[in-house]
Amino acid sequence: LNLQQRLFVGNTESATMTISGGAQVNVALDQSASFVNQRLIVGDGGSADGSSLTITGPGSRLDFHSNGETVRIGFNGGSTTNRATVRVEDGGVLSAVQRNPDNSIATQASIILGDESGGNGLLIVTGSGSLVEGSTLDLGQGPNSSGIVQVQEGGRLSLTGNIEIGDTGTSTLTNVMSVTGANSRVEAGTEFTIGAQGGVRGLLTVEDGGTVTNGTDAFIGLSNGTTATATVGDTGSTLAARWDVGGDLYIAGNRDLGSTGSFTSGSGTQNLEDNGTVQVAGLAVHKDRGTITHNGG
Repeated sequence: LNLQQRLFVGNTESATMTISGGAQVNVALDQSASFVNQRLIVGDGGSADGSSLTITGPGSRLDFHSNGETVRIGFNGGSTTNRATVRVEDGGVLSAVQRNPDNSIATQASIILGDESGGNGLLIVTGSGSLVEGSTLDLGQGPNSSGIVQVQEGGRLSLTGNIEIGDTGTSTLTNVMSVTGANSRVEAGTEFTIGAQGGVRGLLTVEDGGTVTNGTDAFIGLSNGTTATATVGDTGSTLAARWDVGGDLYIAGNRDLGSTGSFTSGSGTQNLEDNGTVQVAGLAVHKDRGTITHNGG
């Protein structure tokens, strides 16, 4: 199935789409179209609560060809009890990064879970060979919006740029990413931030063989008003879990190491449990609103 322009799964009401049996879907092939016509949205508005896209089985894939527009899961309204959901399983692929024959990037697009006011989205990547890739990933980008990501059982989530768990907008909701199971991986090419801007909450859990890597700096509670926690390892687990930070790690705050930096920091907690490792290539900076707990890690 080749679509020159946009794809909405759930617009004025809930809808379901499944790609299986090696089927392939291409979206936004016409890059000359306006950006509004290059979108991929699952769950557009509160009336589309519970909309879902499932990509299942080897060879089954959806390729998004827009160069600058966004994959949105849970857009502009919706509930937390019946989230817009994308599930990629058993070797399925959702790719918002398209490559040239020499493997250089031809087009790439970002992924947002919980976009605009009240948007709430869920992304599940499960099973060996299952892959979701894009340029950047944002969870909770708007007032009272939130995103949940579950990478499990050998699934892989890969971004060429940054990841933000809890992006913008005041909310009592928590944005969550969990990476569990042997060979389950999340990769960010640049920064990894939990709790990016004021008023948001973010939680990262890596356990039972899961791995997170990012290429540059990482932040747990970046800005004033954020609440962020990263837990690596699990009590009683026999499988190694790890987070590899390619640059510096800042717990409760930004790169400002002066006295004013503490006043602009969020609240950040890093928990290391059994068989958990956080490997930092650069500095590890723990500010006064930060907490580190070691319990077997």
